[in-house]
Amino acid sequence: MEYYCGPKTTLFFPWANGLKVEQIEEFYNNYKFGDGHRFYDWTHAETGAEILKAQHPEFELYSQGIHARSGVSCTDCHMPYERQGAMKVSDHWVRSPLLNIQKACQPCHAVPEGEIQKRVERIQKTNFDLLTRGGNALVEMMDVVKQVRAPWDAENRPLMAEAAQAELNKTPEFAKLPALEQAAKVKEATGKSLNDAWSKYVYANEQLKAVAELHRKAQWRVDFVAAENSMGFHAPQEAARILGEAIDYARQAQIAAQKILLERKVADKLARR
Repeated sequence: MEYYCGPKTTLFFPWANGLKVEQIEEFYNNYKFGDGHRFYDWTHAETGAEILKAQHPEFELYSQGIHARSGVSCTDCHMPYERQGAMKVSDHWVRSPLLNIQKACQPCHAVPEGEIQKRVERIQKTNFDLLTRGGNALVEMMDVVKQVRAPWDAENRPLMAEAAQAELNKTPEFAKLPALEQAAKVKEATGKSLNDAWSKYVYANEQLKAVAELHRKAQWRVDFVAAENSMGFHAPQEAARILGEAIDYARQAQIAAQKILLERKVADKLARR
């Protein structure tokens, strides 16, 4: 469930187009805040991209897996039946099936506990490794965008620092603070102003906007698997597909940002001739 609780508070299920990661993404892309702006959960401080945040999509990922297709419910694995006399009742611990393999898994899978444990761990390690690669791809992309942004920051920081200082000077409480605390508050306010202005600049520039949109897509997919608590086990192939797309989008964004750097260097070289 989307529980965006910022200045534009809203709650909804983003399922109108379906439960797959790209269908939910499409719903978000077409959903508008009351002021008409496209939906986003937060703005990335370095790239300026309007980012989506996945809210523990266990049900959504599970719905794409073999257990869902086989009619196995959440309670069958996480609250398996047990006998109490002549009655069958659900186990109310609501815990990982790996803590109760005999009752949670073996009624359907007639293989030794150790084999089931290893199978799950192998699936989870594969997805964890892909998730790590997706995270690394995102970070390396952000490092290139920081290089793209650096000249813009250098140009705009002095004026924004001056404006932040002037605004803080209007409050009597600020004047009473020690010099170090004043400097810290000016730095914080300047950083926020820079980030807000950078994001607006990014979405007004076609090249930077393309990078930001690729970042949005990559971050959404990495977070979709990271925020889902089975580490890919609920739908292993789907989780791997999602992370493969995440890595691809992050690398596309990195290449697009590197192209901006290269074009800038060529332009600077020509200007010095």
